[in-house]
Amino acid sequence: MRLVKQGILTGHPRDVFKDLRCRLMSLEKEGVPFKVGITGRPEQRLHEYELYEPYDVMELIYRTRSSGYARALEHYLICSVWYECDNQSEGGEGRLTKVPPHYVYVVYNEIMAQ
Repeated sequence: MRLVKQGILTGHPRDVFKDLRCRLMSLEKEGVPFKVGITGRPEQRLHEYELYEPYDVMELIYRTRSSGYARALEHYLICSVWYECDNQSEGGEGRLTKVPPHYVYVVYNEIMAQ
């Protein structure tokens, strides 16, 4: 599994939501299964996906110092693509570290995205 750190957006969720939703919708248009999540430890979360989930790319798409921003953005993104994503809940309840930064990420299969 590969971790992608390029193109991470920052700022208020309302300022980045549209761009991030477009990224997710481009995966959906290509028929690529994906899931949105939050984490404070990208490398550890990547390892968990390697063990239990069928994805091969974890792309960090948003970084913030606010756990509230991360939770809210994850929830808004999942709800906006609910029927297209593999998420089984509306988000906002994931584990975050007590210290920033906090990330919103998307996992997907790279082979299908090409």
